[in-house]
Amino acid sequence: MSALIKNLFFIILVIPISHSIINNLNMLKMLNKDKFNNAISKIRKNLQNDNYIVIYYAEGIDYYDWDQIYNVSKEIRREIHFKEPIRSLNNFFGCDKGEGIRYLKSVDFSNFNSASVSDMGYMFYRCEFLTSVDFTNFDTSQVVNMEKMFLECQLLKYIDVSNFNTSKVTNMKSMFEGCNSLKSLDVSHFDTSNVINMNLMFSECISLESIDVSNFNTSKVIDMGYMFESCRKLKSINVSNFDTSNVINMAGMFLACGLLKSIDVSNFNTSKVTNMGMMFYECVRLESIDLSHFNTSNVYDMSRMFESCYSLKSIVISHFNTSKIVNMEYMFYNCSSLKSIDLSHIYTSKVTNMKYMFYNCSSLISIDLSNFNMINCSSYDNMFSNISSIRYINIHNLKNDKIISQTFNKVNHPIFVCQKDLIIDNPEVYYCCNFN
Repeated sequence: MSALIKNLFFIILVIPISHSIINNLNMLKMLNKDKFNNAISKIRKNLQNDNYIVIYYAEGIDYYDWDQIYNVSKEIRREIHFKEPIRSLNNFFGCDKGEGIRYLKSVDFSNFNSASVSDMGYMFYRCEFLTSVDFTNFDTSQVVNMEKMFLECQLLKYIDVSNFNTSKVTNMKSMFEGCNSLKSLDVSHFDTSNVINMNLMFSECISLESIDVSNFNTSKVIDMGYMFESCRKLKSINVSNFDTSNVINMAGMFLACGLLKSIDVSNFNTSKVTNMGMMFYECVRLESIDLSHFNTSNVYDMSRMFESCYSLKSIVISHFNTSKIVNMEYMFYNCSSLKSIDLSHIYTSKVTNMKYMFYNCSSLISIDLSNFNMINCSSYDNMFSNISSIRYINIHNLKNDKIISQTFNKVNHPIFVCQKDLIIDNPEVYYCCNFN
């Protein structure tokens, strides 16, 4: 009988366990706890090149029903042993799947040989109950993929990745996305020289108070879309050394970074960028931003780019090359502190959507749209609505009677409009030849 028990324990602790084996182990309920632990100890001593991961998860709610084997009251301890080197840990714990360790609480890799691991993508994907991971001695020197590694680990308050060797990693997309309990994260030593994708990397880290990315080598990065989205407690982000010469997507990059008062993007090379939609959306404390070096010659989307930047008092975009822009909807929506915008050199002949573009720019006094061409614009609802302080507007080349009528028939204060052949049935609207 003792030999049979020993063999059964060897199967449980050494060989990766399948669901079918678990169903045939009900007899283990009858084992005495002390004998059980002694058997485990003996097996460990006899094992050569022991290589295992220790996990803890909640009792009685995991689909493997491990409480039939370990009779513990609050959490279950399990060891996963390996005979051969492991190359992939992609979605290894399967927290998002019914057959996986859905209620995983902590993981200890201190006795795991990770030298051969090349894929850590989705490793803790949606492990919503995970609170700690011990990466002591974890070797990441061969890892290429870290995409969505900790995505939506909502209870994870701390994770030590400071010793990660990321020199071969090419994909960090959504790596920490949705880690909304993380307050600090040390990635200052990350080697990102081969990373191509940083999309959503820190997105929705809503508790993160500081992050040092000043040493990031981003020379190969193509996608930075939504990289810092909803990092609501970050007061500063040093991206001044970012090499963005190959970046195509910057959409939502700083979206909803509500405590940022300034962002230094003056060294950004944006010559290849095609999408800047929502780039500074809801940066509600942002007071000024230098975009004087932005090359926008390939950008087609600027929708919501500055939407709800309530504190933004001035912005210079007169140099923007907008020859390829198709979408400008909500671009300055709710920029309630802006007093003037120089758009006199903005080219808009390809723009099809301008709805709500200046909506609720309530402090805007003057605006020059003399070069606006709206010949292809089919959507312009409420383009100028709620601009209650406007006094001067130059729409000299605006040849769209519907827009003019919609905009100025409802004005209830004196306004001077530069527009030849202006026909508006409103005593508060005055035609002027010279735009002041």
